[in-house]
Amino acid sequence: MAKVHTTVVPARQAYPTRFNRLSLVYSTVFTLKLVITPFLAYLTEPFPWTIPPMIHPAWNATSKAEASRLTAVYLQSIYNNQTMLPTTVCYRDVTTNSNMLRLLRPVPPSASECMQYLMCLPGAGLYTEGMRELVCSFLSESEQGRARMSWQHCDHVLMAGLPMGDYCLWFEATGKPTDFMVYHALLIWEDPVLSWCKLVYRCVLATYIVRVLWRRYYSHYHVLLRNLETLGWANADRGGTAPSFSAFEVIVGDPTYMVLSDPFVSIAMMTDIWMGLPYLAIATERTSQITDVWNFVLGCMYSARYVWAGYLMMWIVSKVVQRHGWERSFQPVEPAHMAMLAYMYGGPLVLLMNNSALMVPIHALIDLSVHDREGMFDAIPGCIYWTTIMAVVPVVTSTSWKLWRRCRRVRGTAHDLQATSLCRRRYCPRLYNDWKSRCVLAVALRRVPRTVRVEGGRLYSFLEHQPRFRRMPLFSHRGADSIVLAFVADRTVARQFRLTFRGCLALDGSTAVDVEGITACATAVPATFCTLSSVKCPSCPPTPFEGPHRLYLHKGANDCQWMLYPDGNAPREVAQE
Repeated sequence: MAKVHTTVVPARQAYPTRFNRLSLVYSTVFTLKLVITPFLAYLTEPFPWTIPPMIHPAWNATSKAEASRLTAVYLQSIYNNQTMLPTTVCYRDVTTNSNMLRLLRPVPPSASECMQYLMCLPGAGLYTEGMRELVCSFLSESEQGRARMSWQHCDHVLMAGLPMGDYCLWFEATGKPTDFMVYHALLIWEDPVLSWCKLVYRCVLATYIVRVLWRRYYSHYHVLLRNLETLGWANADRGGTAPSFSAFEVIVGDPTYMVLSDPFVSIAMMTDIWMGLPYLAIATERTSQITDVWNFVLGCMYSARYVWAGYLMMWIVSKVVQRHGWERSFQPVEPAHMAMLAYMYGGPLVLLMNNSALMVPIHALIDLSVHDREGMFDAIPGCIYWTTIMAVVPVVTSTSWKLWRRCRRVRGTAHDLQATSLCRRRYCPRLYNDWKSRCVLAVALRRVPRTVRVEGGRLYSFLEHQPRFRRMPLFSHRGADSIVLAFVADRTVARQFRLTFRGCLALDGSTAVDVEGITACATAVPATFCTLSSVKCPSCPPTPFEGPHRLYLHKGANDCQWMLYPDGNAPREVAQE
């Protein structure tokens, strides 16, 4: 195999090069979002310095019934009509590390409507068997019996056998004998030492994310700017010659792909999520109602953290797909789309599951995890169930999107000419991007005529036909692309270039016997960037097949990792786009 050399370029004529300011702001915002992702848990979790000592209201109880009564009495002293406003639906008491959800519910006329009544109660999807029996017993009682008796039930919650807290359900009488205020509360037992350990863990994780972003993405912009300033626009397949461009502007992309495709970040995030399992119950309570909109939003944001289970599954499936050559069966998924799906699952879907018969499977899982029919249950099975749901979402999305594209392609065979024209144009930066990048480019390129020639989108056409060269088949990396605007002497934009990060391609997917493969070679002349081309340079190693379908990767100067696949007849954007 030929040895690959790095071409070091001496200083030459200076070409003014700058970053696009809007893209810098955009990229910085999403970088900050990625870095603070571990700390978004504190929208629901308390900070370590605010956690009170663990409270065990039933520490001296001698029976299960007494433990349930003492715990309920303690929570009732915190949450009642005297301590809260009548309009309060959700309340988080940080002094006791507890949370409450309550709703005013009329009693149905028939005791046979237990299941229908259950679906109207607060946090019903989290009810244990004892709580469900309490509801049915409450309905079967007479009006005098309901007013005379105390209606309450509490259970201990475990996580893998370790105590996590207490769940309680109770009914409180109102001025009307047919209306009751129904409370569902959770008391969390968390050691302040564990909370401090989680904070340190999240700081380390955030530091690692910064390291990934710098080493795998931002540091390579320095090389690109250096090459543009010293070489201008010099292509390896054009003998190192540069067109008459006088200045350049670099539009920075979205680095999200670099973090989401890192398995260590996903594993670390899932570990962090599982360490905060008790607070998922609080998020579930908040998203099980829509009356308090702000608490509903907070619940959605916390539940959406489980999207990292999807990112981890995408990485695992990508490796399996590459190993078996199944790339054509999957379509890359946009990170932004995954985030939106996570909010849909973490919000509206949880709301639906807690207010419909869809809660029945959750109750079955709770019953399976019961250690003691009347006293305690383990939350691990329910957490595994929710993690599995979030993990399969990207796989289903990827295969469904691929199937839809195939069906659309079959339906469009009668319009081959028009489809070909659209296909040649659709990889331009303004169109072929996620919605965040489209919004940024719409502003950043607002003064660039749509008739300006665009190069670089041809790579995505190649990947559509040869998906085995994607390093991560289930991850879409197009948002990470960098756009370079080339100016001529009169300060008008003469051309747009779309550069893709070389690390997004799996160049090891090509073998010596591939007819349509990629051969990496050294660069004979200084070049601004890496170039994919059918033109073979003298330093390219020999291959059995050297036809027009074989591509050669020419290395850029100063080990530049940005890559261009030049268009032979570059498509032009038209005003109708």
